[in-house]
Order: sequence, then structure tokens, then C-alpha cells
Amino acid sequence: MSQSRMGPPQGAPPQAVAGGVRTSRAWAFALMAVVVILTVGFLTWYIAAGWFTTMKKVPDQIREFAANVARPKVVINEVVMSSVEDVRRQNKLVVLKVTVTADVTRQEGSSSWGMYWGTNTARVVARDARAQYYIDLAGIGTSDFVYDEKAKTVTVTVPRPQLDTQMGSIDPSKIQTLDLSGGWMRWNKRETWERAVAELVPKVITEASRPIWRKQAEDAGKEAMMGLLRPMSDTVGKDGVVVEVRYRD
Repeated sequence: MSQSRMGPPQGAPPQAVAGGVRTSRAWAFALMAVVVILTVGFLTWYIAAGWFTTMKKVPDQIREFAANVARPKVVINEVVMSSVEDVRRQNKLVVLKVTVTADVTRQEGSSSWGMYWGTNTARVVARDARAQYYIDLAGIGTSDFVYDEKAKTVTVTVPRPQLDTQMGSIDPSKIQTLDLSGGWMRWNKRETWERAVAELVPKVITEASRPIWRKQAEDAGKEAMMGLLRPMSDTVGKDGVVVEVRYRD
């Protein structure tokens, strides 16, 4: 009985078979090497590209860091103390000037010994009379400056604008007499006129105290205060701090 066994093809030299196996293995190793090289090359390129992109940003970051280090930090307490002194020196901050018309009619009757002597009448008007609103800053202190570190805000609290009752102004050349008459036995109508004129300044104050003027004064007051606090606002603004003005309740 004959036996069959696997082996190299008949007629093939053993050296040729061994050489073919080695060649196949070499190609396999070569292919694997190429794959590894390409993979490593891609990863190297990817990492290098990311590193290069990051490094391009580094100079800007370094400059920003250096600027922050070189710039002196604002000390809020010192700025507040300086600002309080500046505000106090202002004392009275005029925030709004108003122009009004004042009209006064005065009637004076007289009687004596049971006899009526008649009535004097004087009506006068002052056009383009002036008054002003101001904020009293004399009592401002450090407690009126509140710094909220979390919100990065300095809130300055001041009194509401008030009408300056001492500063009513009337141009005598703009006073007009609309009516001046005396009683049948009265010869002092000029005195009635003078007293009517004297009432013009208080009437100017009354006209200037109307709600419409007070509202305008409050709006103008915050703007005027921000102008006064401009040096402080510019200083703390370097650290991103905002200054706000509000009125006392």
C-alpha cells in the first residue's frame, strides 16, 4: 500500500521554496512598516500642527500677561478718598437752570372811619426770569461710595437736586406792568405796584418748582455728577469697574 505525503511540488528545488516563503514574509514586514511610518507621520504632523497653532497665540498671551503685570492695580479705597475730597470742594453742583415767566396781581383795599376809600390794583409780569437746581455735596462722605467687588461697580449716592431759593433772578428791564389802577380816594397806587414787584421773585421760585422742572433736574443731576466723577470713572475703568450715581431715598 502506497502512502502519500505533502511536500514541495515535484521538480521544485528545496532552495526555491524556501526563498519564496522568505520573500512573502519580507513583503508583509515592509507593508507593516509603511503603515506604521504613515501612521506615526500623520500623528506627528497633527501634533506639530496643533503645537504650531498654539505657539502662534503665545506671543499675544505673553504680551497681555506682561501688560497686566506692568499696569498698576487700582486701589479702590484710595480712589474713593481722593474723589470724596474733589466732590466736597465742589460743595454746590448746579445741575439745571430754568427760565420761567412770573405773573403777579395785587389788590389792596382801604377803609377807615366807616368809609371805603377804594381798591388799588397792580398786575406785573416778569419774563425770562431765571432759577436753578443744585445738588448739595457738602455732606458727602466715604459711606456714600459703595464698591461691589462682584459686580465691579462703584455706586455713589447723593442728595436729590433741590431748587435754589436764594437764586431767583429777574431782569428789571423785562418787568411789564399790565394793570395799575387806584381807588377813587387812593393816591398810593405806586406803593401797591412796588409790593407786587416784590412778589415776583417768590413767584419765580413757585413756577420753577413745578414737577416738570424737578424731573428735568433729576435727569440732569446724574449727568452732571458723572461729569464731576469723570476722573474717578476713568481711573477705576482701567480695571473694568463702572461708576453709577443714584439719589438718596
